[in-house]
Amino acid sequence: MKTPWATDVALNLSRLMEKTWYPSRGGLDAIFGKLAINSPETDRQGSTINKVTRLRRAFDQADARGEQAVVNLVKEIIEEMRFKGVFSSADEQTQELVSALRASLAQAGARLTDEGRLETLTLGPAIEAGGRETVDRLQSRLRDPDLDPGAILGTSKDLLEATAKHLLKEYSPEVRAGDMPGVVGQAMRAAGLSTIPGEIDSTNAKAVAALRQQVIKTAEAVTSTRNTGGDGHGHLEPTDVSPELADYIRHLTLAAVAYLLAEVQHTPPRQ
Repeated sequence: MKTPWATDVALNLSRLMEKTWYPSRGGLDAIFGKLAINSPETDRQGSTINKVTRLRRAFDQADARGEQAVVNLVKEIIEEMRFKGVFSSADEQTQELVSALRASLAQAGARLTDEGRLETLTLGPAIEAGGRETVDRLQSRLRDPDLDPGAILGTSKDLLEATAKHLLKEYSPEVRAGDMPGVVGQAMRAAGLSTIPGEIDSTNAKAVAALRQQVIKTAEAVTSTRNTGGDGHGHLEPTDVSPELADYIRHLTLAAVAYLLAEVQHTPPRQ
């Protein structure tokens, strides 16, 4: 699947569904109907299609529409399971499967409570760890030409934040990362990328400082635009940003991140 976290989550949901029988066939029909997903109960010959196959096909269809469609499908399935008491079951094997689902959701950035409620549903590469793998995955996602403006805004903000936390972890691991957009400037200072001309050893210090300040301004603009619309961190409001402006934001973000990652290659991280 194109959505990085979807395969593991789908697998664990399927296993839990097999064990508990929920969602039922009727439950799946209701969910798929609500989300306009075509995964019927019978094939053209009239033979019954098992629920696991139906769920897999539903995930494939949702994934083809984009990450937010997968998020919506996961939410609906988990809510149905919660309503049917799956997460409060005392059965030991069921709880083992719930634990596996909880772990895969955590990797996607969501917390499944003991009651079966989803919290801080980011569902995408979790950015708190500040890992380079997360940065790479977000870069790859942002380059996807099929992203809509809302997804571009959300991914741009997440990518800048993940990059900043990656740098901060490498160069000042003892420092607590701040929030966006401030964490970008915080990380640049930690990596020795000053925006003050007097602190830059270059005959073009003023120009270098100005260019580095543009990285911070990009983070500020992306965060501000994203906070009024776009995907990410449970924020799913529509955006009035045009596709053309969203594409410009995409290129600005990718350029800023590429610069930061390339520049710090000349500065060894702290051991």
